[in-house]
Amino acid sequence: MYWKFSELLKNLIIISSEPDRQIEYIGYGVVTDEMALDFDTYYSLSFQSYLDFKLISNNQKSKLDDLAAFFNSRDPKFWDDSKLNTNPEWKLARQKAKDILKSLDKENLTLEYVRFEEKDNSGNLIKQTTRTRKLNKNNS
Repeated sequence: MYWKFSELLKNLIIISSEPDRQIEYIGYGVVTDEMALDFDTYYSLSFQSYLDFKLISNNQKSKLDDLAAFFNSRDPKFWDDSKLNTNPEWKLARQKAKDILKSLDKENLTLEYVRFEEKDNSGNLIKQTTRTRKLNKNNS
């Protein structure tokens, strides 16, 4: 359970990050989709356990539910990676994630990551793995 909660925190850090960092963190793939799918995986499927283990309060759950509803109500234009920097809805999503991190007293966290890529003989990417860890912004 604690591992999954840690992954939720990493996901919220990514969502709250500036667009260039979001792209950098996610790497290959559709960045917008990956962020929302990870949020769904690490929050929507586990929120009751987070409450049971007292990792979140009802107030924090409400903020997380709001972000989940926000993602679920977006139209197809929202999911365009080229609009991460210009779509005001992404600015709102980043702010919601920042507010959640602040309510969890985790706003001083950042991510450090190492990406591993495997390519075939022609140079085509066949596998990407990213190893991340959370750090306090003041100690990074």
